[in-house]
Amino acid sequence: MRDDTVRLAWVVGSFALLAWLSPLSAVLFAASLGACWALRSAGPQGVIAAIVAHGALMAVARSAGSDVGVIGLGALGLQQLVFLREPGRPRLLDTLFTMLFLPRALGGPVWMHITRGRAASDPSGWAWVVLGLVEKVVLADSFAWRADAVFDGHGPVPLIAAWSGLVAFAAQALLDLAGLWHVAAGLALVAGFPLPDGPSRPFAATTLAGFWERWHPSLWAVLAGPNRALPLLASAVLAVLWHAVTPMLALAAASQLVWMGLGRLLPVRPWRPLVWIGALHGLLLARSPSLERAAFVQDGLYGVFGLGGPDAVTLLTLVGGVMVLAFGPPDPTRVFRSRVRGYAPLALGAGVAAVLLCIAQARPFLYFSF
Repeated sequence: MRDDTVRLAWVVGSFALLAWLSPLSAVLFAASLGACWALRSAGPQGVIAAIVAHGALMAVARSAGSDVGVIGLGALGLQQLVFLREPGRPRLLDTLFTMLFLPRALGGPVWMHITRGRAASDPSGWAWVVLGLVEKVVLADSFAWRADAVFDGHGPVPLIAAWSGLVAFAAQALLDLAGLWHVAAGLALVAGFPLPDGPSRPFAATTLAGFWERWHPSLWAVLAGPNRALPLLASAVLAVLWHAVTPMLALAAASQLVWMGLGRLLPVRPWRPLVWIGALHGLLLARSPSLERAAFVQDGLYGVFGLGGPDAVTLLTLVGGVMVLAFGPPDPTRVFRSRVRGYAPLALGAGVAAVLLCIAQARPFLYFSF
């Protein structure tokens, strides 16, 4: 009974926050959830009907200019289709909790397992929140300015500047996602409903598929799960069409399929350099505002426009970004259980202070920019 009370409190609080941010989005969310619940026993036809209904609601959100509605419905659609394909039928309260649980909404689509029992509240979750904010506000946003200078600029880009801009954006994207996930996972730990693992050193993968699995494990598990591929792929395509996406992002996604196919043709497998090349190429396309700018940056990577005059900040950004990609993001579980845990209060205090110093210049999470 106590667990149900906690679930209900989270559902009401999350929905109230959504209604405060965007009343129209709250209405569309309620309609989408109602359609999903009504179609829960309709089998494959129900999945197709849910996709159609969800697409219509996203069209309403798009036409009304509700960014919150478009973004939220894009993520909600994946979670609803997981529910429609999940064996067994959970209670309405469990379904609402899974779909509206705020940390889950932040972290992206995850399994229904968070409805299956509540653990004790873990106060260490607040340390995860602080770590996530440091990753985002202090580190990711520090790399962002360099990426902006390269990708949003005009004209040729010298070799060192091009590489520093690309590596900076890759580090920004990785730390941004890790920061968001750690904030969400920390809140979930405090609530007593732990989330699955977040980003885990994607550039240490030996294949490009492994890279994206490490980049966003919960989303990969949803898309790659048994008997889920077609309906979830349809939902993902639908979300891409309405959720933002620019032609450059679509081109970046297509490039990853090409690189994965190329990896299968190589005589030596796995070949880790291909993971770095393919992933960075996809990130280059995703960040570039146009094909013309992507071509300038790519030519700069090859040294077409010369070496350029390196300065200390550019070199520091390049070296720091490579270290983030090679060794980060940190695993909070290991960090908080390591030998330095005795310095945790000091480290947390320093983290909070750093966040407060940088919060005025903080940018929105990239996750909410698409």
